[in-house]
Amino acid sequence: MLILFKSNSRAPFQNEVDFAGSSPCSRYGINVPLNYSTAYSVFGLRCIFAPEVPNYAGSLGCFEVTAPDEGCILNAPRPAPVAQRHVLGQIMPDLMYGCLHQAIPDRIPAEGSSNMYDLPLSGGFEMNNDQNATKYAVEVTHNGGTGARPGKDGLSVAAFPSSGLRNPVDRPQELVADDVRLGIVSAEAAELEYDVTLTASGEVDTAKTAQLRSQ
Repeated sequence: MLILFKSNSRAPFQNEVDFAGSSPCSRYGINVPLNYSTAYSVFGLRCIFAPEVPNYAGSLGCFEVTAPDEGCILNAPRPAPVAQRHVLGQIMPDLMYGCLHQAIPDRIPAEGSSNMYDLPLSGGFEMNNDQNATKYAVEVTHNGGTGARPGKDGLSVAAFPSSGLRNPVDRPQELVADDVRLGIVSAEAAELEYDVTLTASGEVDTAKTAQLRSQ
């Protein structure tokens, strides 16, 4: 993999990520479509170069991600299996960090657990001959935390790069506050992972939490 930084009159600041030399597609579902590879690669680069700038055409237009067209695992064509694309796709930010560390080591976080480890459970759908069976779908995620940041520790338990903030089942606010008071998670990690704003005494600030979750 190669990251190039170029400048010209048309694009004063241009980043190119080239995945040439990557492995071919797998027969397992860990193949990654190029749009997914691009999204997480650019996310990792923007975390370093422009973390406060919103996503829009101008801020994303200076990044270009390419990969071989013929059966590359990071540019998977139809009908390659891609159901577990996050296994490789969510490693892209840490891959970008590893490359950038060679040039600007003092600005790059350490590698974390990279992706969320999921256990999907489902039943009662077409895989079950009993038409009266209860349908259910549950996806349990396990998050290992982020790597150490320049000048700060990493965030325990917090998922990165996918935060899981929009999971369909929310952890009750009072339980999150209890976790913080017991030292299971930090206040910073709780706010990042669960969209909960806490007061200085460790209680849930319901007004600010409601405002945060409505954004």
